[in-house]
Amino acid sequence: MKFSKTAVALALTFALAACGGSDNNNNKNKTPTPEPTPTPVGQIELVAPNLEQELVEDFPVALYVTYPTGEMPITQVTSLDVNAPDVDVFQQGIEYGAIDAASMELFYQSFDTQSDVLNAVDVERQEDVYWYVTGGDGLDIVDQVNQTHVNFSFESASLTELAVPEVGNFAWLYDSNAHQLVFFDTDTEITLSFDLIGDMAIYGLAIQEESLVLLGQDSTGFNVMHYHVNYGENLVIEHQKSWYLAGFEGVEFTDVSLMPDVEVVVSTNAQENNIFVVADRSELLGQGPIEDNGELDLVAQVAMPDSIKQPSGLWQQTDGGWYVITDQAETFILDAELNLLEQVDLVFESINCNQGCTEAIVGGDEIFFALTDAGLVGEFRRTDGVYSLYAEHFVTATDEQGDALSFSGMAFDDASQQFFFVSDSDNENEVDQLIVVDSAFNVVSQTSLSYFDEVEGSIYEYDAQGVQFYQGDIFVISERYTKLLQINMAGEILAVFD
Repeated sequence: MKFSKTAVALALTFALAACGGSDNNNNKNKTPTPEPTPTPVGQIELVAPNLEQELVEDFPVALYVTYPTGEMPITQVTSLDVNAPDVDVFQQGIEYGAIDAASMELFYQSFDTQSDVLNAVDVERQEDVYWYVTGGDGLDIVDQVNQTHVNFSFESASLTELAVPEVGNFAWLYDSNAHQLVFFDTDTEITLSFDLIGDMAIYGLAIQEESLVLLGQDSTGFNVMHYHVNYGENLVIEHQKSWYLAGFEGVEFTDVSLMPDVEVVVSTNAQENNIFVVADRSELLGQGPIEDNGELDLVAQVAMPDSIKQPSGLWQQTDGGWYVITDQAETFILDAELNLLEQVDLVFESINCNQGCTEAIVGGDEIFFALTDAGLVGEFRRTDGVYSLYAEHFVTATDEQGDALSFSGMAFDDASQQFFFVSDSDNENEVDQLIVVDSAFNVVSQTSLSYFDEVEGSIYEYDAQGVQFYQGDIFVISERYTKLLQINMAGEILAVFD
């Protein structure tokens, strides 16, 4: 998992969204009003996806959360709300808190929340104002600063889900009793309800400007449905696309939310690793700019020990054993059958290596080299039976503008004692480089990648995630596409395998 890129993108997305500022909720001193009764004004078809339309894990948010002293881990996610630059997390009966997605460490902080809010089934926040539903006929709005509490009742309703904008005085509600979606403006008390057509349970609701998403479940599984909302004189809702949530066996989904760029975030009922950014699988399986020379078939699949979480690098030793490095700055030493022999926690001198810092590993007998996302390589040696940092090396290669290149993979040739790196930018306009360094980490050569034939797009889109040296060539796993590239020492792409 390329944590650094995903986290930076996450932080930048939220930071840009936050630049627009926000206004305080205008309902703080609103007095209770008579019960609005929703009357159906239209229908919304719940469109189940085709089986090949799938959302899959793109970034496991919860796995990288940092908990300051005194904060409890997120273990029971009831509902989720992206509230840029925060990802708000509600755990019913426990606490309401937020993950700071503008920080690389993804710090979590719980809030001092009133007990009636904690009893809700769904909660969303506008600064210090909480909107919530309890499964009954009421929508409650609590301002904890001004200590006001407004309730709106919807006759015979069972409100189980809600979504509110970061700024604005309206809400979307799901009435599970009538199987309706309800739009409610708290200023005008205009109430519009839409019958949901389709045999599907609704477990989540989110809005982001004119995008509306529903988390549903049918006989096939959990799915996400995306609709466009025209908030003009007549409220018009049009279906855009639907996907099944794939690759999450053994869990149930509890809520859905939207990032400012309309990326989907979901939560599950798992005790840990329970919040994910997901992505359209079809977009992750693109064809790439170079036509495939062949396809790789799976020969064997071996489960790693359960203690290895989020491995990011793999290296086989000459005796058949393995080094595995993880995003948590750990190295696991395994035998030839992938049985766990030893775990080493990696401590560097020059950097504080937090989660997502370590990318790749190579090594030999009682020595290994760990690549970090900062371009630093830590050399670890066993002394008196214990692995510890022996030296630190920097790969000082730069691009044409003089900016340091970044790498997510590292290869090594034992015969020449040389290390190999391929820069990992996915910018189609930024030239990727093959870097060769000697055993002292001096740059021996730096070559721009090339391709001998015509392409459909830029070869610099592949984005090197893993790098391996084998029989005189460099092999690269693409981050953007499901491809393996074969590159010679002149930087020329020789072949691409699906």
